[in-house]
Amino acid sequence: MIPLNKALSVFIAALLMFSSAAVAQTPTSVDCTKASSLKSGEISPCSGVLWSFDQTRSALLCVKSSLPTCLNDKQLQRERYNAEQKRLRLLLSDAEDRLKSKSGNDYVLLSATLTSVTLGVIAGYFLFSKQP
Repeated sequence: MIPLNKALSVFIAALLMFSSAAVAQTPTSVDCTKASSLKSGEISPCSGVLWSFDQTRSALLCVKSSLPTCLNDKQLQRERYNAEQKRLRLLLSDAEDRLKSKSGNDYVLLSATLTSVTLGVIAGYFLFSKQP
């Protein structure tokens, strides 16, 4: 299997070399084999992809260096996503376990609270209702 970066490099090189050689050579007095700048609104005397071989080499070098970085970044993002997904699943299962374990304790807590409030009201009544 051909690595993706090599296949992409060969495809780009072939595309740029054949398109600039075949299309850019028109029968005019202008040299259409080198890239040149145009002013705004000016019509180009050449057609096709105007790209020099040096520009092709520099573009391929750029692709060769940036593609592995891009693939590494993709792998890193995938690992981060999987770690975050695992963390959230653990939080969810922990929350579900806590909800299941609290279901029996809710009645105990409610009855203890009501008993404490009732005893407090009764004690307050007896303490403050006597007249000196």
